[in-house]
This record gives sequence, C-alpha cells and structure tokens, in this order.
Amino acid sequence: MRLPLSLTQRAEFLIEAQKPGQCWIYPTETFYGLGALATDERAVQRIYQIKQRPEDQPLLVLVSGFLMLERFAILSAWERAWLEVRWPGPLTVLLQAKGLAPALNKKVPLLGFRWTAHKEIADLIEATGVPWVGTSANLHGQPPWNLAQSLAEVDLVLDGGPCPGGQPSTLVDLSGGQVRVLRPGAMPVTDGEKLRG
Repeated sequence: MRLPLSLTQRAEFLIEAQKPGQCWIYPTETFYGLGALATDERAVQRIYQIKQRPEDQPLLVLVSGFLMLERFAILSAWERAWLEVRWPGPLTVLLQAKGLAPALNKKVPLLGFRWTAHKEIADLIEATGVPWVGTSANLHGQPPWNLAQSLAEVDLVLDGGPCPGGQPSTLVDLSGGQVRVLRPGAMPVTDGEKLRG
C-alpha cells in the first residue's frame, strides 16, 4: 500500500493488522521498520523468524504518544519530563514494559520504547490501540533500508517513499536518575545528565 492511505486503504490495513500473527513493513523518520502488534506473541515470534534475529536479542516498540506509553510502560515523572522535550523523534528509551508480548525481551528486564515522528505511522499506531514492534526491516546483521522492500513471509508493505536514513535512533537508559547513552544515534543526547535538577 502506498502512503498516504485512502480512508478505504486505512480501514483495510487496520482490519489486516488486527489478525493474529500479521507482520508488515513501514517507514519511520530514519529507516523502514518491520512491525507487528507488540501484544501479539505469535506475530513477535514471526518477526524473529522473518528477520533471522536471535531470540535473546530484544526488540524495541513504537508508541503513538505518552498516553499509550503510560499504558504499556512504567514511567516516572522525571523520565516523562525529560522525554517531553525530546519526543517525538529518533530516541529510544529503556523502560519496564507491561502488557506486551513476553517474546519482545526474553532475557532482559527492560524494553526499548520510541514515539515515532512519522505522523501517518504514529496515527496508524494510535488507531490500532497498541504499540508496534519497531525493529529495522532487514535481515539480522544486514544494513537497514531507506526504500520500501519486502521480506519473505511479510503480509503487508506500507510504502512511504524514501526514508531519510542516516543514523538509527539514539538508545538511552534513564534508570538510576541519570542518562546513560547505550547507542549514539540520530538525536544528540548528553551522557551522564541528571534527570533531577
């Protein structure tokens, strides 16, 4: 399906996305993502198979805003205040998840969350009512894509034209009351910054 979606295409996508095990490719503000509903254990397991990704490596998820984030993650007031001046955008934060598929982070206690700045994708995430898996759309160990392609066994492709590419999202851990940059990326972040003033 080519973005922007018509009302009919949007309705068709939302119907398909709700079917158990569905996986799709979609654009973000950096690269194309390989997605599924993050509450669907079967779909998450399919993501690992399609991507050929080791199951002990966690997947991140995309949310449509703070209301969705607070339904599916434990977030302190300090963490929210820090994120409010940086989101939406290419910044992933590790938080304790709740109500999502266990396969997303089998071996670690925290899960990466990001509020995507791609407006139409954020709107579709909001319409599905739950976060989407947000891993890059490529086989494990290969470069991410900035053009729409397909992988074997993917059910749908949302083609938004070229993505900006560049660096992946910046990955941070805010536990302990300060910022730890685990992976530098597209959003500049100061390592060691304290959350409390």
